[in-house]
Amino acid sequence: MAQNRKNFSIVLIIGVSLLIGFLGGYLAGFRYGLRLNRQNFIPPMAQKTQSRPSRTHLDAEAIEIIKELNCVCDCKMKLSPCTCEEVRGSKEIKAYVQELVEQRLLKSEVMERLVERYGQAVLIKRSS
Repeated sequence: MAQNRKNFSIVLIIGVSLLIGFLGGYLAGFRYGLRLNRQNFIPPMAQKTQSRPSRTHLDAEAIEIIKELNCVCDCKMKLSPCTCEEVRGSKEIKAYVQELVEQRLLKSEVMERLVERYGQAVLIKRSS
């Protein structure tokens, strides 16, 4: 009788351990699936390669404009120190500013185009 209880206890412990293991694996897979849904099925490599600008040199005028801008991706940083490679992120915005400066646009025109493309969030709010 005591041997049967011991065997039953061992089988019960193994069964509960397996159940916990399967449940943990299922929940981990479910969480991973939710993360994929949030990214709208864009693989991480595709995001980084899409936003990499070909130019890295910034003129002095572009640098001055960049000091007045925010990065509009999820990093919530000012644009000048940010180096994120997200789509609509730091490198993309900096390259666009340089492109506009090379077109010899006035600063006000550059700012208007930035707001058109990235929204008001690109501008650092100034307190009066």
